[in-house]
Amino acid sequence: MTTHETLAAATYDVPTLRKHWVQVADQDTEAMAKTREVTEVDFDTAGNRVWESDTFLYLPIVVNVRHGDTIRRERLVFALGKDVLVTLQPKTPFAPFAKALTRLRRLPHLAESAHGVMYALLYALNEAQERVIDHASDVLEDMSDEIALATDDYDERGTDIGVSDMQDTIKRMNAAEDGFVEQ
Repeated sequence: MTTHETLAAATYDVPTLRKHWVQVADQDTEAMAKTREVTEVDFDTAGNRVWESDTFLYLPIVVNVRHGDTIRRERLVFALGKDVLVTLQPKTPFAPFAKALTRLRRLPHLAESAHGVMYALLYALNEAQERVIDHASDVLEDMSDEIALATDDYDERGTDIGVSDMQDTIKRMNAAEDGFVEQ
C-alpha cells in the first residue's frame, strides 16, 4: 500500500469518536436528560457562562453560520471533560461540524480524545466564520460601486441620481446588513 493509499484509507473509528464526543440538540430535552444521566454534564447549571465543575469546563460560544444568502447566529455550548466532549448545539447534525468530520477522517488520532475532537470542531467553526466574513465582504464590495456612484450624483450611464435613488441604495444596504445576521 502506498503512502497516499494509507492516508486515504485512514479514518477514525466511529465507536471511539462516539466515546469521546456526544452531540445534543438544544431542543431535545429527552436526549439532554439521558446525556446528563450518562455523563453528568449539567448545561442548566452552567447556564450561559464560562463555568467549571469538578468534571467539565463549560464554554458557551456564539457563531455566525451561513445558510444561502443569510447568516444566522447560533449558540453552542462545549462541555469539555477529561475523556468526553459534549456539545449542546442547535440541531444534530450541525452543518459546520461536517468539516470537522472530514478533518477527523484525515487525522484520525484526533478522534481518540475529547481535546482532539474539540480541536477539530473549533477548527471547523473557524473556517465557517471565515466563509461568513468572505460572504459579507463580497456583498459589500458589490454595493461599493453603487455607493460610489450615489455619492458622485451620477449612475453608471452618467444620468443624474436623485434623492430617491440614494434612499433606495441606503435601504438596500440596511437590508443587506439585516440579512447578515438573523436571530
